[in-house]
Amino acid sequence: MLVKYKLIIYWSESDQAFIVEVPELSGCMADGQT
Repeated sequence: MLVKYKLIIYWSESDQAFIVEVPELSGCMADGQT
């Protein structure tokens, strides 16, 4: 089974990092160097 999710990717000036949101997975968060 293949599940597709919408990704919202944006740059955060305050964090100096890319932030990714997955609206279908509310509360799911992660961070890392890459």
